[in-house]
Amino acid sequence: RQFLIDNTNVGRDAFVTIGKKVEVGYHSMNYDVAMAVMDKSTTQAVGGIVAVDHYVSSSAKMIKDIQALKDRSGGKIFLGEFGAPIPDLNGEMSEDEQADWLRQTLDLLVVNKSVIGLNYWVNVGGSTELWGSDGAPRRGVDVLTSFYSRVVPQ
Repeated sequence: RQFLIDNTNVGRDAFVTIGKKVEVGYHSMNYDVAMAVMDKSTTQAVGGIVAVDHYVSSSAKMIKDIQALKDRSGGKIFLGEFGAPIPDLNGEMSEDEQADWLRQTLDLLVVNKSVIGLNYWVNVGGSTELWGSDGAPRRGVDVLTSFYSRVVPQ
């Protein structure tokens, strides 16, 4: 915990010294580590944000886990990595099943005030890929694009 806090402070101070405004403290970790390490005082000391790489079997599990992490940490959540399918968690998925999983998950994430950002993983070359090896977009691309293209009133 102290290493994360020190790392955040050194990074923040270094950017201030050179006159740059850069957000630091997004220390991405897996969910189990985040639940063990990111208590309320640590989360506050690193800027109030928990960055987590999290792969789950269902959309409902994602939301349940985010709520548990928010309750434990007291912070906002940034999903540094998420996606499907992970064969050990989701089994095999067709393009349509992947797109449906992504749509269901994003529908829940977009209204969750605890989530401040996300990063879908992976572009190409893994089980969660959005483009095939031939460069053709899979159906999940349209789903993800529609969520990133929305205009949300402030």
